[in-house]
Amino acid sequence: MKGWECALITLPAVIRAETWRTLAALAALSGLINPLMLLYLVLSLIPPAHRSAALSVVRKVLAILMVLFMVGTWVLFHLAHLTPLVGHVLWIAGALIILGADFGIGRAAEVA
Repeated sequence: MKGWECALITLPAVIRAETWRTLAALAALSGLINPLMLLYLVLSLIPPAHRSAALSVVRKVLAILMVLFMVGTWVLFHLAHLTPLVGHVLWIAGALIILGADFGIGRAAEVA
């Protein structure tokens, strides 16, 4: 399936109670990664000088949730005997590059 097709299936599943009693919960969580990333990026538009400590905490919590949801996606792939395609790998790699800033990844290059 294409990524956008997966998102169309998983996003509505988030609001169904029966979703949370099955493996579909892991798929539903993966459907939340993109909306959380959009929120994360919008919050990133606020210049660092104007960010409050609370905003920094919110960004870190969003980053941690997205990483946990990514892990949930991989658990689902394993349990359902699915193989992620190259698009999934690139999507996750791109998201991790974006999220790396909140965890100090890449700062060594700034120092050098």
